[in-house]
Amino acid sequence: MAGDGVEIETTKFEAPHPPVTSETDGENSAEMQSSSLPLSELHLELEGGTPPPAPKLGFQVYAIVIGLGITNLLAALENTVVAIAAPVILSDLQLGDSFIWITNAFFLSSTAFQPLFGQFCNIFGRRYVMFTVVATFMLGSGICGGASTGGMLIAGRAVQCVGSGGIVMVSSIILSDLVPLRQRGKFSAILMSIFGIGSALGPFVGGAIVSSTTWRWVFYLNLPIGGAAFVLLFVFLRVNYNKEMSFWQKLKRIDLVGNSILVASTVSVLYALSYAGTRYLWQSWHTLVPLLVGFLGLFIFAWLQTTSFSAEPLIPPRFFRTRTSAILAINTFLYSALLYWCIFFLPVFFQGVKLYSPRRA
Repeated sequence: MAGDGVEIETTKFEAPHPPVTSETDGENSAEMQSSSLPLSELHLELEGGTPPPAPKLGFQVYAIVIGLGITNLLAALENTVVAIAAPVILSDLQLGDSFIWITNAFFLSSTAFQPLFGQFCNIFGRRYVMFTVVATFMLGSGICGGASTGGMLIAGRAVQCVGSGGIVMVSSIILSDLVPLRQRGKFSAILMSIFGIGSALGPFVGGAIVSSTTWRWVFYLNLPIGGAAFVLLFVFLRVNYNKEMSFWQKLKRIDLVGNSILVASTVSVLYALSYAGTRYLWQSWHTLVPLLVGFLGLFIFAWLQTTSFSAEPLIPPRFFRTRTSAILAINTFLYSALLYWCIFFLPVFFQGVKLYSPRRA
């Protein structure tokens, strides 16, 4: 399939039909618009008829999926692997109460830059954006592994997660290009399962590494494995690049104002929540000012996305106009809130309070 100037070249697989562009009412509209099936076949599937046989996917597609799976596994591991190593890193680099930013910098960068990479894919194509995010992830891993100060480690984590968030975002876009709608759920489940397994294994891998060698291998481990995935994608992820638009024309399509406001507002809110009740009192201006400024910025960002000022909104409001999309967004927020505080804080509690070893914690 092709999307905004991007066409995946495969030797054994080609999308059988162009995307459906007709407009319909209800929640089936979004599904039809993103489908790789013709409208008649899509209606047949939706109405419970007998769908036509699925197109065969060649070796090249499976090789790309393997490459995407490896990169997603590494990104998932880095979400949680540092949690178990945090007390050792804290002691080695003398981080003090700044240790929270080992995790905050990671998830902040991921959250803030994921929508931007989605725009980059639509403007500059999938291939080089994917290479960029994988290389960025490996660069951040190298910086973290060689960190000699807490500030260097936090900066490396921020760089690492720019790549990690991009990997998750771009992988899903590439998968949607490669696989017809009828088979997309199966392949999406594969990537999501890999990501879930990586997140679950992170604390165990971190504990094993810290118990047997230096914590730096928590980050160095990404370099050889990520390099292998990079080579695999470089060989098999082939695309046609549309050069009809100039670089500056493409750059104008990026919502730079929206991205800047979103990043600044998120940093402001997260800073206030990180130090409220520990370094500063909740009623202190050090807490209230960045918190209020951050929420005001998020409100302005949401308003700008609905105006003509954003030619191509970073987060289009239409994503939240259906009940299904809104519920999915809320559930994702609740799931993340319940999961990640356990993953990060429980290992610190077991090692710092219960005095368990990293492996046992």
